[in-house]
Amino acid sequence: MELRFGIAGVAAASGEARAITAHPYCTITAIADRSKVALERFTAEHACDAYTDVESMCAASNVDAVFIGTPTQFHFGHAMAAIEHGKHVILAKPMATSLDDAKRMVEAAERKGVWLSIGHTQGFEPPIFRIREIIESGDLGPLWLINTWNYTDWIYRGRAPEELDSTQGGGVVFRQGAHQLDIVRWIGGGLVRSVRAMTGVWDLDRPAEGCYSAFLEFRDGAAASCTFNGYDHFHSAALGFGRAKAASA
Repeated sequence: MELRFGIAGVAAASGEARAITAHPYCTITAIADRSKVALERFTAEHACDAYTDVESMCAASNVDAVFIGTPTQFHFGHAMAAIEHGKHVILAKPMATSLDDAKRMVEAAERKGVWLSIGHTQGFEPPIFRIREIIESGDLGPLWLINTWNYTDWIYRGRAPEELDSTQGGGVVFRQGAHQLDIVRWIGGGLVRSVRAMTGVWDLDRPAEGCYSAFLEFRDGAAASCTFNGYDHFHSAALGFGRAKAASA
């Protein structure tokens, strides 16, 4: 059985499009984007229907599932449109700009009987799975402490206006915390009982959170300290000696 995909926001979904077309049981049948240039560029390589508004694409009868790669401030509305039309949804990170919107999406998907998945995760990378396997084996004893810190130039890279506006899902908490904390939760077993954190806006010319430190307590007693600093000056990926690359999302 073939799963027919619609893509919302093709300008930022080139990797997802390649993954969909590479799958033997998936195909792209429709796309939606505000940019006519992006639509023309995509349809020149892929034979599919093109729309300038997402809801019309979600209503199309030849779409079974929708990948949503539009800017974060539109995630809730676009996901709800797809769900209400009975489509399965894969949503780019971050899921939403508020917990209330995230909960409403989950409730709507359960009510409509469709799948809702967040497709951002780096927790599915083989090294992360291997770390979790080692922990679950018990060969090294119980897990007590996780430490992770990332230093990058995230805040100073080329950014769309919404990426520097926290109310629209901008800043490193939304954009990079979704990666770092997802990995930590997976390694730690997933069940967190408390979170304490601080964020910082250290450059008013880039008025969004550029750093955070968080402390997580897991239900089984393990703890994790997580720091992300996007204010340049030092790339923690350099400690990988060429074996790691800085996050670029």
